[in-house]
Amino acid sequence: MTKPLRKLKWRAMIQRVILILGGVGAALVVMVLIVRTFPQVLPFYLRDPLERRTPNVTLDIRITELDGDLFYSSPGQVRPPENPKTLAEFTASWDEDGFRIPAVQADTYPIIALGDSFTEGWLVESPWPDVLAREIGIPVRNLGFLGWSILQEATVMDDYGQGDRQWVLLAYFEGNDLIEIQQSYNYQQEHGNLLEMLQRVRIDMFHPQIKLSEDGNYKYPVPLYIGDQAYELAFHDLYIARLNGARDIFANSRNVLIFREELDKIISDSGNACVGLIYIPTKAHLYLRYADPDARTRVLEETDALELDNQNWLQVARPTTAIDFETWESRLNNQRDEIREIAAGAGIHFIDLTPEFESAAAQGAMLFYTYDSHWSQAGHDLAGKIVANYIKATQGCPR
Repeated sequence: MTKPLRKLKWRAMIQRVILILGGVGAALVVMVLIVRTFPQVLPFYLRDPLERRTPNVTLDIRITELDGDLFYSSPGQVRPPENPKTLAEFTASWDEDGFRIPAVQADTYPIIALGDSFTEGWLVESPWPDVLAREIGIPVRNLGFLGWSILQEATVMDDYGQGDRQWVLLAYFEGNDLIEIQQSYNYQQEHGNLLEMLQRVRIDMFHPQIKLSEDGNYKYPVPLYIGDQAYELAFHDLYIARLNGARDIFANSRNVLIFREELDKIISDSGNACVGLIYIPTKAHLYLRYADPDARTRVLEETDALELDNQNWLQVARPTTAIDFETWESRLNNQRDEIREIAAGAGIHFIDLTPEFESAAAQGAMLFYTYDSHWSQAGHDLAGKIVANYIKATQGCPR
């Protein structure tokens, strides 16, 4: 083959390659334009982690007694009801950011609520931020989502919470808020961010698989007696154990240290807004004292206690001797006292739900679902009203 022919051949090959690459490039440009215009066409696993949420979704929700999370946390230990009742039926919607749409909607929200499942309220029609909004006539944006710790809440505050606010409310649940800090912190250290832990995917509600006891014996529910009325409740064993710690265990933990740091970030981002920390007691905190003494003894003899590991993280471990109710009760408010002291040191409002929740429980009010560790609508109603009354009575901020 002559040199001119060889040159022509190579030139033709190069031109074909260029055409192919040009076609691929054009196709990629088109694909990028389509994805940017219609991001939902991307498979879930290919989306940016911050986009892995369920925007603009509306769900028809039906909650029955068999949907309690305690069937999941204590498999085979919770006796299912023979004739399960429907507890709630409602429709709920989530916005383009993956947060639950408030009942009172507005262009701007003078009050925002941060928190986990107790704030998102995915088991009730009206979460406490909605109750609060109705009580005080001011729109409240619900920025809560289940499973979050204060690290995710501080990030969401930075992304969505800044602006001209009257109040920034942070709901703190004593059952898991301190413990879950470790998982979030370790993930952040390993990955350099919390993107995967900020997913807000709401495609269905939680329906646990019911596991039956092999021998027909169940730990829960236990009988309760309040006044002349009898009740039954199931409790979360880990939440009982996480109250079983000396005051210095909480104070010296890395969990508390990081909680203070993240709280400072939220306060810094709140600008001139009042900041309120809402303390939420567990079901056991309110009701275990009313359990049948023998049943209460059986529950507590298998209860773990809080301790510090070799890195000063909070952990639970079986004590050398079984705990009695008097000892457990003497430690009941240690976590609350520690968090209240942190709030006071930070110069923010401490809105403690415990006293009024205890008073309501003493009168036989059932504020939690029987087979779940979360509030029923009655619990959300009471919480919203307590916070509303606090805000109405507050003149300015301590900061």
